[in-house]
Amino acid sequence: VLDRVVHSSQITFSSIRGIARRLKRPLVDTLKNLFCTEANELGLRLGNASPDGTTDSAKDDSEKPKHYSDWTPVTDTAVANALDTDREGAGGRCIFVGYDDSPSINVEQLAMECYRTGKLPISSDGEAVDTLKGGWVGWHDEGGYVRALFRILCSAPLLGVDWGCSSLEHDTHGVTTIFCSPYQAAPSDLHVGFGLTLHNTTETNAIPGFYYRKRQKIEAFLAKVASTSRQGLCDAVFHAIESRLLFSIDSRRKDPALERDLKNLRTFSLIAAGCGGKLLSCVFRAFVYDYRHYSGGLPDLLLVRAVSKKKSDGSPQLVDLSDWVGESLSAEFQQEQEAQWGAQMIADDEFLGCSKVGDSGNTRQSNWGRGSRPAPKVDSFTKPPLSRSDLPPKLELLYNDLPVEPECMMVEVKSSNDRLDARQEDW
Repeated sequence: VLDRVVHSSQITFSSIRGIARRLKRPLVDTLKNLFCTEANELGLRLGNASPDGTTDSAKDDSEKPKHYSDWTPVTDTAVANALDTDREGAGGRCIFVGYDDSPSINVEQLAMECYRTGKLPISSDGEAVDTLKGGWVGWHDEGGYVRALFRILCSAPLLGVDWGCSSLEHDTHGVTTIFCSPYQAAPSDLHVGFGLTLHNTTETNAIPGFYYRKRQKIEAFLAKVASTSRQGLCDAVFHAIESRLLFSIDSRRKDPALERDLKNLRTFSLIAAGCGGKLLSCVFRAFVYDYRHYSGGLPDLLLVRAVSKKKSDGSPQLVDLSDWVGESLSAEFQQEQEAQWGAQMIADDEFLGCSKVGDSGNTRQSNWGRGSRPAPKVDSFTKPPLSRSDLPPKLELLYNDLPVEPECMMVEVKSSNDRLDARQEDW
């Protein structure tokens, strides 16, 4: 079975890992002498590297584990006693008291407090890893901001969305064949994961999905993203949203996500710069390879901070993100959201008309017909139209005339009795 599906990518890598787990053998041994297309294309690791730099596959048989094993991520551990669950019965989530005595916070909020106050991350000797501790702030967004960056940066170059502006370099060839309806937001075959069909024992043909059809353009774009500087990524986010705003003003056409993107433009720029081009190109490759699968399972938390060096002695210091970036990182916004956890989660689901888990079709359910009337619609003409003044200033990686280095960290949070699902393990 593995010999047929590993090379053709007819089942996901997470399913292949599940088969290897049932065989109770290390993943690297299960896939020995087999070419795994998905792992090779996306750079998925099969095992851990030893301190000497060798992998599990290079070890002698006597040194290899005799049970299932694969690559394991870095894990931070914090000890906290749960007070209770947020509801009675099975399935309730544990609630905790925060380090600053804030009551009734969930495990994700507790983890954010640990990173903000510098209690995490820690090294094996129990000391904090960073010389400059804490300062991490962010969102429990489950990949929402990263999916939004994919939509913002890839719409024109890869997805064939023509905003009618020359601010972005993109190729409009094939737009008429990609978009068959004015209500279509992205290529339909973006949901078709890459795979090969086996006609006989020696010949394979690629399934004509998005990754296969746009392969040359994808490779060129991702190479450009990977080599782009942090300031260049900030500029790319700014120009992408600026082009959409100008097109919306000129054509008087509504862009459902534009208003939200304008409110978070500097935040998107910070995240893009913090991730860096190399990481963004890897994430975007997974999305174009199989958006249905990889649009879900992303880490719970997206944390950011920014560091600059003091003029006096060159020592690192944290940058005040509230003052430098503003928007959702401002103190005023945080105070408004303090009692409404969950309102900070950005859902970038309308991009493909699907939920965050990548299912096709809109999964939003209406309460109409269930004893309640739908909320009245707000007349779009009551809102003033967007104008050039709605565009925030570009984010420059300077604060008080000092260069700033943004940092970004993605964290999957689990309680002690929780387990990662297949896609979370892939990410």
